[in-house]
Amino acid sequence: KSDDIALFDLILEHANVQQRFHRMSQENASKTDSKGSKVEKKPQRAASSKPPPPRTSTPAAAASGGTTPSTPRPTRAPPHDGCLVCKGSHWMNDCPVATDAQREEALKQFREAKEKRLSARSKMDGLSLPRARTPDDISTLTQLLDRAVANGLPAEYVDAVRELLEAFPDVWREAVGADPPANIDPLQVTIQSGAVPHRSSPRKYAPMQAQFIRDYVKSLVDSGLVEQNNASRWACAVVPVRKPGTQDKFRLTIDYRPVNKVTVPIAGTMPSTATTLNALEGMKVFGRVNFTQGFWQLPLHEDSREVFSFVTPDGVYSPTRVPQGAMDSALHFQSQIQAKLAPLIPKSALVWVDDVILFAPTIPEFLETLRVFFGIVQAANFKLNAAKSSLFELEIKWCGRLISSDGIRHDPERVSALAELPLPSTIAELQYFVCATNWLHDSLPDYARLIAPLQDKLNAERKRIGRRNRNALNVATSWTGDEEAAFDSVVNLVWDSALMAFPDPAAEMLLFTDASALGYSIIVTQVRNWDPLLPVDQQQHEMIVCKFSSTPRKTGRWWKRRRSRSLKLAAILNTSFFVHLDSGCTVTTRIWRTFLRLELSSRNTSETACSAGRCVSVVYTM
Repeated sequence: KSDDIALFDLILEHANVQQRFHRMSQENASKTDSKGSKVEKKPQRAASSKPPPPRTSTPAAAASGGTTPSTPRPTRAPPHDGCLVCKGSHWMNDCPVATDAQREEALKQFREAKEKRLSARSKMDGLSLPRARTPDDISTLTQLLDRAVANGLPAEYVDAVRELLEAFPDVWREAVGADPPANIDPLQVTIQSGAVPHRSSPRKYAPMQAQFIRDYVKSLVDSGLVEQNNASRWACAVVPVRKPGTQDKFRLTIDYRPVNKVTVPIAGTMPSTATTLNALEGMKVFGRVNFTQGFWQLPLHEDSREVFSFVTPDGVYSPTRVPQGAMDSALHFQSQIQAKLAPLIPKSALVWVDDVILFAPTIPEFLETLRVFFGIVQAANFKLNAAKSSLFELEIKWCGRLISSDGIRHDPERVSALAELPLPSTIAELQYFVCATNWLHDSLPDYARLIAPLQDKLNAERKRIGRRNRNALNVATSWTGDEEAAFDSVVNLVWDSALMAFPDPAAEMLLFTDASALGYSIIVTQVRNWDPLLPVDQQQHEMIVCKFSSTPRKTGRWWKRRRSRSLKLAAILNTSFFVHLDSGCTVTTRIWRTFLRLELSSRNTSETACSAGRCVSVVYTM
């Protein structure tokens, strides 16, 4: 798209077609004019009933100019890059200074360059994905490269990215087929001692669902992903789920809850996005890759295949790959991917199950990261989904957040969808709203105070209907005027969610804290261009940390002790603020001012000063 030489052949072909069309139009116009003149002369000869003899042209007439001269050939526009010899604004054949030898040499070089471009294009076109092309998916790696260019990849790096794609053509798949599993440790689950095998009876399905199950399971058997095992002592039920926005397309899910109840979970935790996202500080170039049907690529230990068997109207089948929905599946996936990508994590890559983001401060470093990543993927026999991957972005979406060199912000589509929700009419809708807004709490100042009335309402409603009664969540709920006002306040706060910036050592950093018998709050901001003549509230702040909490109910008596509040606040400063800063970094001494407003209604002023002093000492001793 940005190389004019690469598009020369296409431009020349379209130009020739346009030129031929122009000539045909002129010829048709001249014929129409001559025919019209003949029609006008016919009424003058109408008195004679005998038709006039046909007019024949003679060589003499032709020689004397009796026939109409042909339309002159239009002049061709000069080439975009000029003459191949002198680079002038004319064609090579019209060059006044070029010799025959120079013309032959220039033409030879032009043809060699053309063949080189065609051979490179044929290689890229041959790297098609196995499945048939769909309108919305990327079907060739050439289109994947075009997406990178559209996202801002400079023209001087296009060839380097193309070479990377040509060097690793086998890492891309649109669907997992008969390929062998990835070269990782197979998942082996541990069942509790004395557990009784669960075997579900075959369920009844609608004809359309039954046909889908039959066809889909057959494709899994043909690809070697499952195998029929009617002698299995375990069998869970399959549940076809209709895909959103469709009427005849389904997704096959398996109810593994009976197996999960008797499974001994593996030790492990998912990474915390609050801490892992700090690795993106200073990064300006990003890429995103997705594993094609990630769980189907992971091998399942032979001793665990029978446990995850499922039953259909046609029989019982045991998977040979890790099933999605099992208790240990996600943690096993996460641990195996992290082990393989250990050379890149966390300096150049972050992983969340089957979604991986790559990043670097410069484009050359990012290309080297891509090369290392593709090498690891190819060695481990993983397959990537080109339709869900992007090789170059300046702002990337990962785990519901938009990440760029400026900072981290929540996805505007999710924020707008949440803020446009109507007033909840049932307890379930209220619970959904409270949980969804809590996911945005790190960028919502004063969230704990505003959400407290809705949280109290939800707790009261669930206590009234019973916390374990899930069906009762659909019971309608009524709203008072104060509760509706609290809901509107939270919605307005969601609209104003702040951008979370990365700490800048050169900026002035400010710490705002508040603690009372009602709870605590901690906000850390930075000001890149500090103006000593302006008050604090008129500076251009960028939020870094936003922590808050209402009074802990179970520890309310402990929390109301003044010394306990100050110690709790100091502990939170240790864990939530300085985790964003390098240990021993001089940036901790750049805190311009510390605002401590500990609302301690105490007569013992020495204890109040001591409590505040503990918090201040935490800031200046880290």
